[in-house]
Amino acid sequence: MGTGNYDGGYFFEGELLLLDLESGTATSLIEDGPGRQVLGLEWLDDQRLRVLTAPPDDWDDEDAWTEGHIAVVRRADWRAVPPRSVPRTRSWPAHGWRPRARTAGSTPAGRSPG
Repeated sequence: MGTGNYDGGYFFEGELLLLDLESGTATSLIEDGPGRQVLGLEWLDDQRLRVLTAPPDDWDDEDAWTEGHIAVVRRADWRAVPPRSVPRTRSWPAHGWRPRARTAGSTPAGRSPG
């Protein structure tokens, strides 16, 4: 599940939470810091989750309110994902991308993992 908002002055903050429906536990996945506002999520398959986030802030970024950044997070076993294990890195702009699916090592979209 993705959350987030604009803090009113500079940052787009939020969380990416992985909710285990069997145990009821939630794990915050974005590494330490203010997090990132999550605008959309789409499961691509059982191991890959496409995440659309807002830019980290609106400093010198006229497009911060109209574009997002896409990363594809791949994990072999989502139940074993440690907390704060998804980096807060910038990825490529995603003009007009709209999620169509459900909520809840990172590789930028279009690249295969190392």
